[in-house]
Amino acid sequence: MPKAPEACDKRAVRAVLAVFASLVISACAEPDPRFSTPEKTVESLFEAYGVADVPEREIQRRLLMRERFELVSRAAMLETFADYRVEEQEGLTGFVFGRLVARKASLTYDCSEKRCEVRPEGETDAPPVVLRKDGGEWKIVLAESVPPEVQRELLALHRRADELRRRGR
Repeated sequence: MPKAPEACDKRAVRAVLAVFASLVISACAEPDPRFSTPEKTVESLFEAYGVADVPEREIQRRLLMRERFELVSRAAMLETFADYRVEEQEGLTGFVFGRLVARKASLTYDCSEKRCEVRPEGETDAPPVVLRKDGGEWKIVLAESVPPEVQRELLALHRRADELRRRGR
């Protein structure tokens, strides 16, 4: 026996209201201020590593001494990337961080409405770190920021390290 039209109408009204409510909520969601500009996104990456307030000269010293930079917040670091998906990409995130932090006081930002290229000042031939704007937030794009040959090398290193861990070495 078919359902009464009133029951169908109530379900349809509830479905429409649910869709409308979700649209209103998503439209009202504010972009995260940490990613509101390319500069703030890069600063957020530095904060995730605890080096936002560390002078470039000290960063340079640490790099020369081959000291490691320890993450303060892995979650915060990953939030700065638009396309981080799998653990194999950890090396790519480190490459981008190293590229930016090495000359953090002299980064230049060449931006359009939806794309921004970041480079150390004077390094016009070097590949840029690329950020894209999506939904009001600027995020670093690994696929465009790490040269393909470097991506292949870092992914191969990760796979070899994984294999050695599995073998117990």
